[in-house]
Amino acid sequence: MTQKAGGEAGAPQPDPAGRPWSTENAGNLLKVLLVDNDRESVERSEEALRRRLQGRVAVRRAPTLAEAITQLGHELPDVIVLDPAIAAMDGVATLASLRAVAPPVPVVVHARQLDDATAMRLLRGGAQECLSKAAVPAELLARTRAFAIARQRRQAALEAERLQAAHEATHDPLTGGANRALF
Repeated sequence: MTQKAGGEAGAPQPDPAGRPWSTENAGNLLKVLLVDNDRESVERSEEALRRRLQGRVAVRRAPTLAEAITQLGHELPDVIVLDPAIAAMDGVATLASLRAVAPPVPVVVHARQLDDATAMRLLRGGAQECLSKAAVPAELLARTRAFAIARQRRQAALEAERLQAAHEATHDPLTGGANRALF
């Protein structure tokens, strides 16, 4: 566990080296990756998450897309909070880069500037939620994160059920072999 100078002992702190989430009670903590290069915004978001979750959160910070991808290569968080303006590319491309590395992880977009058209493109690109930093207080970000995780898990369960039903519809239950529907 790392500790900032003057930080509270025992409080999980960001690990810029991207090492695995290392805390004694990691199973009880929500793991959040904040991908944002706006230090003030990151600090507000992190503080709101800690208040909302009563400290049961481990937060990592990634100020660049490359650093976020490196950290995702080590271990997946429970949720990613992304400001898509961190990269010199379109926000949808930034999101796609993260989704390619961590498809099962829900992404909440928390952007400085966010119009409705951009938000729709980001949602179609796989974001669970899109919030404007100007219009949404950090406290709401903490609440939205919980909804995003629940939606992502439900979508994964529905997809697994769909695949199972498709398999059952095309395969004999006794032999497991393909039935006439596949011919």
